[in-house]
Amino acid sequence: MDSSDLTGHDNDNEATLPRSTVYRMIKEMLPNDVRVTNDARDMILDCMSEFVQMLASESNQVCDTDGKKMISTDHVLRALQVLGFSDYVKDVQEAQEGHKEARVNRPRMANNLTLSGLSQEELIRQQQELFSKARQNQMSIHAASATPTSAMVTTPLPLPTAAQPPNLALGSESQAAQPAQPAAVSAPVLVELKRKAADEEDYDQ
Repeated sequence: MDSSDLTGHDNDNEATLPRSTVYRMIKEMLPNDVRVTNDARDMILDCMSEFVQMLASESNQVCDTDGKKMISTDHVLRALQVLGFSDYVKDVQEAQEGHKEARVNRPRMANNLTLSGLSQEELIRQQQELFSKARQNQMSIHAASATPTSAMVTTPLPLPTAAQPPNLALGSESQAAQPAQPAAVSAPVLVELKRKAADEEDYDQ
């Protein structure tokens, strides 16, 4: 038989007792040098959950027999006797008395209204002031988000000056628009042209 069949952990929707509570109870009841395996702890957890369900079902039957609509402590004690746990009735009664004393001696939580020391009218006035501040903050946020982008101040880009080199990234169109520059003539060619011009003048004379 698989361990999951013993512990019943294959069904996550099954009602069980809190694991941390049961594990802490097991640790408190055992000596410090005694360890419990995970399977053993899970088995104890399932046994306790099954016992609670069985006791609640039997208490309901005792309550129905008495013609009542609410299960009382007397119904639970009688259910223990019916199930064969009469030896636990005295311990359960003692635990019940200790629980009652703990509830009586438990300090009650003070009311926030009492701790503040303010009247109800003053608390209402402070609440209204907080609501008003919250509305003003919300309106200022909406007004800031609704500001048009055209109202924003932009810094103009600097214009190019004559000292800056021409922008070569403008393409062939800008280069074609510029006037053509005369080609430079070398010195030997210039001398040859002058000689030819002088020969032509001599020939004309």
